[in-house]
Amino acid sequence: MTYSTKVTSYLSGLSPSQLRSWHREGIFRGEHSTRGHYDYSFRDLIALRMLAALRAEFPLKEIKKAADIARERDATCHLSQFLFQKAGGTIAVSHATDNGDRGYQAAFRNLQGQLVPPLKHPHPGIEIDPNRLSGTPTAEGTRIPYDLIVTLAENMTPKEIIEEYPTLDEDGIQHALSFHQAIEAGDDQS
Repeated sequence: MTYSTKVTSYLSGLSPSQLRSWHREGIFRGEHSTRGHYDYSFRDLIALRMLAALRAEFPLKEIKKAADIARERDATCHLSQFLFQKAGGTIAVSHATDNGDRGYQAAFRNLQGQLVPPLKHPHPGIEIDPNRLSGTPTAEGTRIPYDLIVTLAENMTPKEIIEEYPTLDEDGIQHALSFHQAIEAGDDQS
């Protein structure tokens, strides 16, 4: 599963232009990014959320410094395998010792003061479980990706979609469409 720039922006609290800038400046590059095309993995998203939450309190040069410290400590580890925490007036960097929450899943306010949604439930009726479909956002209680529902809704009625996917209901369809609209609206604000 890869997340597009738009979805990553919505889920990380970083605008598409911030994501591109962080890539250019070497602060963070998505695992699936290629020249001019930016896609992100689930663990990229975890690292970006940690760094974006800290960006609300620290200058960008401190974020870059913390990321560089982590890379110097262990170049084989992904940044999501580190814990970045506020420690007084600096950012402390350590290896994460567990696979638990580490704070990245909770909602937080980004640098612009916008509320970034909780990762597991980023929108009403939408859930993300890294153990299901590699973290693809799905209609709650199903294995049906929200973007599949959006695509189907372009040419099918809710009744036809439900006939094809009986674990889905009309609320699930509306939640997927609403999530998609929220992602698109977030992109308009960058």
